[in-house]
Amino acid sequence: MCQTNNGQTYLNMNTQSIAPILNETALQYVRTSLPVKSKLQLVLNKSARTLVRYIKANDPKLADSRALKIISEETGVPQEKLIQVA
Repeated sequence: MCQTNNGQTYLNMNTQSIAPILNETALQYVRTSLPVKSKLQLVLNKSARTLVRYIKANDPKLADSRALKIISEETGVPQEKLIQVA
């Protein structure tokens, strides 16, 4: 328990959040599909260079709801089957 300077107490949950990332199948599809990469650049408002960096790192930003919608529409795979927990 921690206490603020106004006397209220709160529970300090000093834990890391678990971010979803793309599973390997979805990541491979994004790597090889130029139309998907182009759409992701537009929806995430990122350059091609940044998107390549996100793909190499399997950045959680690729599991953003807007990105998942695009990947799901292109692959026909439901959004919940495109992600895994890091």
